[in-house]
Amino acid sequence: MIIRVTLLLIVFLIGCGTPSESELTRAVPVVIETPPPPAEFPDIAAISAKPLNKLQQKELDATLPPSVREVLEKAEALEVLGLSSEDRAGIGWEPDAKVKLPVGAKRSELLNSFFFDASAGPNPSACFIPRHGLKATHKGKTVEVIICFQCHLFVVKGDLGKYNGGVYRDGSASNKLFEELLAPERTRSRNNR
Repeated sequence: MIIRVTLLLIVFLIGCGTPSESELTRAVPVVIETPPPPAEFPDIAAISAKPLNKLQQKELDATLPPSVREVLEKAEALEVLGLSSEDRAGIGWEPDAKVKLPVGAKRSELLNSFFFDASAGPNPSACFIPRHGLKATHKGKTVEVIICFQCHLFVVKGDLGKYNGGVYRDGSASNKLFEELLAPERTRSRNNR
């Protein structure tokens, strides 16, 4: 009896699991759409600079002290520094694109955005391939801020000491402004080659 029930069960399962030829021809094909592969470097929206909270202000004061910010804000001319091409990126910092930015709305926008980025706190990145910078002199004190948005780091050197810190990883508030300011100078440099 057990053998007969087992055989019936096997026959039933085999019969139920195999579609007939007419069922196969009536089947509707299933189309599976695969999404396109993600872009290698997704376009990340820039963070908007906004008022700092207490922790951000503390981080900013530690990595970019008020005395350094004062030189950047009050210098007659602030130099926005960069590289004319990616070929110049690598070990060392020798900017060849320079734009003087006088006191005014564009300078305030750039500095406030960078100060917001610099409030991100320390970043333990091992790389440093700077492509942007700022240089200013006020009351005989010169400071230079060297920035690597790719590695999310900046370094300050000059008459007021050495400092370093991190910038926000995703969507830096100031990176786009640096690029906009340096674009005409880069075009000029390429045309003069």
